[in-house]
Amino acid sequence: MRTGGEFTGVICLSFAYHMYGENVGTLGAVYYYQPDRNLSPYVLWEKSGNQGNAWYNMDLTISVEGRDQVITDTHYV
Repeated sequence: MRTGGEFTGVICLSFAYHMYGENVGTLGAVYYYQPDRNLSPYVLWEKSGNQGNAWYNMDLTISVEGRDQVITDTHYV
C-alpha cells in the first residue's frame, strides 16, 4: 500500500500475516516523511523469521500530515 498526494489525517492499516517456515524473511510497515525518501524511514512495525503456523492480525493507526507517505514493504534479509 502507498499513500500519495496531499493528505492530512489518520490512516488505519489492517492486515493479516502468516510467517511460517525456515526461510521466512521480514515483513514490515515503513513510514517515509517525504515522498522523495530523502529522510530516513521510520519503521512502524516489523516481524522477522518463523512466527509459527498460524495467521495473525495487525492493526496500525498512523497520523499523516501533508506530503508524507506510508509504504508497506516486504523483504528478505
